[in-house]
This record gives sequence, structure tokens and C-alpha cells, in this order.
Amino acid sequence: MQFRTRSDASRLNPLIGCSPADTLENLCACLAGMGSAMADFHDDPTLKFFMSSVSSALQFEASQIEPTAN
Repeated sequence: MQFRTRSDASRLNPLIGCSPADTLENLCACLAGMGSAMADFHDDPTLKFFMSSVSSALQFEASQIEPTAN
């Protein structure tokens, strides 16, 4: 499904933020939280490590995005 505007997309998917950087920040928080929950539930610390690694990579890339003037 494709959306015409960011607003339309964010209504159906709360992970989509007001900017690409905001969306990446939301994804990082989601991945980190899910990694912790899954690791605890399955008693497997590698799940938390993997999700934290993915989250950290996204955070790094988000920090490299040049801000745009609105």
C-alpha cells in the first residue's frame, strides 16, 4: 500500500514520524524494546544483542542525515 502523504501514512502506522529521522528514531526504540522483551521471554540474550545491534546501526544512520529546511 502506498500513501500520498506522510500524514496519511502515519495515521495507519504510528512508527512513521514527522520526518525520516523521526521514523528512524521510532524504529530504533521499537527494535530495542522488542529485543529486550523477546530475549526475556525466550531466555536468549542473543536476541537482545541482535536487536540492539540493528537499533544502533539505524541510530548511527539517522545521525548522518542532514537536516532539511521546512
